Amino acid sequence: MYWVRFKVFNESENSRWLLHKAYPLLDKIEFYSEGKKGIWIKKNTGDILPFSNREIIHKDFLFRIKIFPNSSGTFFLRFQSEGTLQFPLYIYDYENFLLRERKENLVLGLYYGILIVLSIYNLILFFMIRDTGYLYYLLYITGYGTIQLILNGLAFEYFWPGLPWWANRSLPFVGGWAFFWGLQFTRNFLHTKSNNRKTDRILKITMALMSRLLISSLTLSYHLNIYFLASLVILFALIVLTAGAVSLRSGYKPARYFLIAWGFLLFGVGTYSLKGLGFVPANFFTEYGLQIGSAIEMCL
Repeated sequence: MYWVRFKVFNESENSRWLLHKAYPLLDKIEFYSEGKKGIWIKKNTGDILPFSNREIIHKDFLFRIKIFPNSSGTFFLRFQSEGTLQFPLYIYDYENFLLRERKENLVLGLYYGILIVLSIYNLILFFMIRDTGYLYYLLYITGYGTIQLILNGLAFEYFWPGLPWWANRSLPFVGGWAFFWGLQFTRNFLHTKSNNRKTDRILKITMALMSRLLISSLTLSYHLNIYFLASLVILFALIVLTAGAVSLRSGYKPARYFLIAWGFLLFGVGTYSLKGLGFVPANFFTEYGLQIGSAIEMCL
């Protein structure tokens, strides 16, 4: 739990502003602003509460604040979460916030459009060719896409707005699901069962850990599961890259394309996981590394 206090001086002619908390995976936020006659106004939100509880219906956390021209305002925020606590705070006037929304919606629309097209593409190839590799990759793509929807706050807004319990536990569950099938696709594409049994055994052990995460995400605390997920994602990245390198060195030429494609994704995954564990700061590349890396990987 952390308290944040900040004071803002308004040098513009506007008096109506939006406070934007850009990280949607927080359990509870209490926002305090000073009202008339010095009475403090408290507003509660967070993903342990129904989505409809928010002051402004938005995937992130938004609060209306009022600061008259040439005057200042003092505000307090109380954050509480079992996962990573991040405090990216921004103040916008309404016009600039709408401009920001248009740009972000364009980027997210392009990303999810690519993901949907590639999901349909792999589904068609599976029915036409009957190669289970396309099915494994389809299951991975849909799981990975759901991870992105959760991280962006869109899953809670559109898919389960009335289920805060599931919203709070969905990320480790879906993460375990997606990377389980990513590992199975790796086994299938590189033919590790016949080409390298030692690598295949390691991949299966990691798949077992992903299965364990699926169970623990429903029974243990979110705090334990989110660090378990972040650790497994880093392990996933190392093992998949190693499996590709070993297959390539053994003379299996398709592993070359496997390494090029997954190298982009795993760089983004590793960067984001290190940010989640607190080893690197939050910035554009660490925040959107998952989308950038996965879009390139899927296209390749």
